[in-house]
Amino acid sequence: MSLLRLLSISLLMACSYFFASDMYAPSLPVMSEALNVSSTAVQQTVSAFFIALG
Repeated sequence: MSLLRLLSISLLMACSYFFASDMYAPSLPVMSEALNVSSTAVQQTVSAFFIALG
C-alpha cells in the first residue's frame, strides 16, 4: 500500500471520529426516550462507543 493511500485512509478515519461524536452526544436524551431506558443506560453506550472506536 502506498504511503499516500495509507495517509489518506488514516486522515479519513480520524475525521470520522469527530463527526460521529458530534452527532452521538446530542442524541443521548432522544435515545433514552425512544428506547424507554434510563439515562444511565444510554450514557454507558458512550463507553462502548469509545472502546469500539479505539
